[in-house]
Amino acid sequence: MAEFQTAQTTWPISMRISPTTSTASTLQPVAVACSGAVIVVSQFIDVVVVGGNADEQARIEPVRLRIYFACDVDRLETVKCLVESFRSTPTLADCSIRLSGQPDPLLRDLAQEVATQAMGYQHCSSLSQTQSAFRFLDLPRELRLQILEYTDLVTPLCEVKWDPESNFYLNYYRRGCGGSFGGYLDCPVDFHRACQFRNCWQAEPWHVGCFCRRYHAAFSSKCRCWSPPASLFLICKQLREDAQAVFFAQNPFIIVPPGGCTSPAESTPARLGISIFLTDVIPAQALPLLRSMEIVFPPFYDDYLRPHETAYQDWLQTIEHVSGLLNLLMLTLRVYMADYILHGEHIADFRKTLTKEQGMAIIKMYARTLGPLSKLRENRLGLFFVHLAWPFAHTRFGLRNPTSARKQSAYLKQPIERLVMGDNYDRTVAQTKESGNSKSQWLQEAYADPMSS
Repeated sequence: MAEFQTAQTTWPISMRISPTTSTASTLQPVAVACSGAVIVVSQFIDVVVVGGNADEQARIEPVRLRIYFACDVDRLETVKCLVESFRSTPTLADCSIRLSGQPDPLLRDLAQEVATQAMGYQHCSSLSQTQSAFRFLDLPRELRLQILEYTDLVTPLCEVKWDPESNFYLNYYRRGCGGSFGGYLDCPVDFHRACQFRNCWQAEPWHVGCFCRRYHAAFSSKCRCWSPPASLFLICKQLREDAQAVFFAQNPFIIVPPGGCTSPAESTPARLGISIFLTDVIPAQALPLLRSMEIVFPPFYDDYLRPHETAYQDWLQTIEHVSGLLNLLMLTLRVYMADYILHGEHIADFRKTLTKEQGMAIIKMYARTLGPLSKLRENRLGLFFVHLAWPFAHTRFGLRNPTSARKQSAYLKQPIERLVMGDNYDRTVAQTKESGNSKSQWLQEAYADPMSS
């Protein structure tokens, strides 16, 4: 369907191609013959945008026209046919195109190529043979790395979250920038730089839908949302090595459980997320580049990661594997047992009652899970911090005596950290060596526990 609406300076048009049984809010993938859909789109472009013949002159000036084209399809061939008509349009004021409801690099690149061409920008694929490309790889490597730091290889938040289900992504603190501003869309760039890189769909007219490249195979001039810059790792070996040097060294990585940081785990998974991340996701040659990692273990009721379970044995093998590959002297490692930040509705039934034996089982879990990290100390791990809760912090006694619970948690941290780093390790001294110690976005979201420190 097409929707026409006047605006003060431009004419926005929203065009959606979908099955006749679909609604604008619940589009289903298109599986139609290419020819019929192309006729509809090409006639629409010809009459409304180009102007048709002399008797059908459109009254809309293309330079004042904004087009929003959404077509959730299931075939690349269909997509190419549908967007071909946009290549012949006069220069538009703006053009947003969505070609699939799911992220797809090939379709996203096609949407960007067609939309930018419709807005009058020359795409790199259309450069003539006489126009030589800039020889970026001829620059000294130090200069190349400095340039790449201004790309999406360094995220707006200077941190990257990862879990086995979502891969690499950002987690914005949902309360936004706060302060006296109306919201992050109005937040000045020099106040919170990252606010301009989030939830682009809220800057679009309400009726046109989402054209965010993070969630769809889409292009919008308003979308600056961060997504992993996969293309920089795929061009050639030399650029991949440069991209890895920037991406893994400049961003702290936060490895979280797939169920989230505040949902108690019912059982131990087949493999821990951190084991998958360090052995299957990060290339071995990139492991020495890591400078900061946060490992988040989910809250659990009475025990987790038992010695006989496959995930625990895999965890031990992971530590053995990376101990000789990580540049440990330059690495800061933080481990969060997420029961540390549970509060409010999350603890309605969480460890409300706990026997002494159950409490000791939790402490033993802390020790057997983190104790093997002492292998990293042998190779001179730089900085290590652990955050965990006294097992009885969420019982009636702990909730009524938050000061005592806080002291018990602090008392428990020291022996665990020294179990990993040695008897002379002092976290107070270590914290003075740490630079940029600000809370991660996920922690700002969850952090309100009166017994936290």
